[in-house]
Amino acid sequence: MIMLGKNNMPTSPWCFLVVVLLFETGLVSSTAPDAAVEKSAANEANAGTTEIVPIMLDPAPSPIPKPEPDGTSVQTLQYVAMIVRHGDRYKDKNEFFENDPFMLEDPFWLPHGHGQLRNKGKFRMHYLGQSLRLRYNGFIKEEYYYANIRFFSPNVDRCLMSAQLVSQGLFPPMGINIWNDNVGKFFQPIPIRSMDNSQDIWFNDGKPCPPYEKELNRILEQKLKDINAKYQDIYEYVAYHTGRNVTNLQHIDEIYTSLRLESENGRIMPDWTKQVFPSKLKALAGLYNQVTYYNDKMKRIKAGPIFSEILADLQSKTTHLVDRKLKMKVWTGYDATLLKMLHTLRFSDKYGISNIETVMLENPDQMEAWKPPANEDIMETNYGSALLFELHYINRTYFVKVLYLDQGFSRSPKPLKLKECDNSSLIPFDTFYNTYKKFMITEKEWNKKCGVVMC
Repeated sequence: MIMLGKNNMPTSPWCFLVVVLLFETGLVSSTAPDAAVEKSAANEANAGTTEIVPIMLDPAPSPIPKPEPDGTSVQTLQYVAMIVRHGDRYKDKNEFFENDPFMLEDPFWLPHGHGQLRNKGKFRMHYLGQSLRLRYNGFIKEEYYYANIRFFSPNVDRCLMSAQLVSQGLFPPMGINIWNDNVGKFFQPIPIRSMDNSQDIWFNDGKPCPPYEKELNRILEQKLKDINAKYQDIYEYVAYHTGRNVTNLQHIDEIYTSLRLESENGRIMPDWTKQVFPSKLKALAGLYNQVTYYNDKMKRIKAGPIFSEILADLQSKTTHLVDRKLKMKVWTGYDATLLKMLHTLRFSDKYGISNIETVMLENPDQMEAWKPPANEDIMETNYGSALLFELHYINRTYFVKVLYLDQGFSRSPKPLKLKECDNSSLIPFDTFYNTYKKFMITEKEWNKKCGVVMC
């Protein structure tokens, strides 16, 4: 059966492919990215409607990118590891608070479901894949080849779908990958590697680790007791209106996330939120995100597993102990996946080193005087953001270049300067490795530290 959406638009998967076909072949002109996204968001705000968002494709073959001012280019590039946040999503079932006016599921959520990607998110992630093609064309072949790249994702729908969309944007079918003359011209299957959440220490920040949780609670209740006292009026105000017990920054972060998702999805916010949302809650939620990776012990538990994989792969590439055909790994995860890496790396700008870290590490007696930073200085990863680790070989020396793509609709990643490496954005590999190897941890070590009994 073919269902009809708004304006009798057919909504079956086959009809979707026909619509995509029209846009991708140029028979129908593509809408500009911003306009298309705004249109998609507006349509999603109408309950019970469906909308097909056109997927933009560059009609001409991608050119080889020019060398960058620091001397790096696709000719010097040896390997890329990338961490990506999933696309725009709906609210999860566990993100409603007790007095949430939107707790009851209504037609607004039905087209996709709780926690699923919005059309805007699908558009964003496909666009990100195209941006990666523009940056890495000439390094990664335009035809998908299984040995060149691997995609990883937690076993969660929005992350798996985001990885699929990035892969399709990066590798539109061509050549031998066109597997038939119909749908095969516009879609090709690309494997996404995943594992059960109960076994996942790389993406699943919710996997229990009692020593980490004990340390976090100690910081929230003891080291931040002055902060809790200073903002007690906000805690009480939010608790009264949400019906939730609010006693620390973790509770504030949960409420902020819930309200932010409602706002992103076009909901009319309750009047009480105007007093605290977004600015006040955003600042306190940003503080919470920073203290969750407060010290090296906490960073090793949270960022260590995925950082270990990246460092090991980079090192293997410098010693030629890894398959030379493997050129890229893409890890598609959550905002926390990016945040824990950014806080662990500690960059010289707002993406890594923050005023709360400076105060807590160097002047702990000044915590009472802490003031929330301006909203534009709060580190908050956008949907489709990406952290890129590039390995370059220049003048017989390996270098690591780390870049940050602020959101999926951006074409130009920004080189990040490492505070730990003399504020440089192009670091000799040995320096980079020796600086961060203290965070490496094996799966066996992680399970032992967190008290996980392996069968």
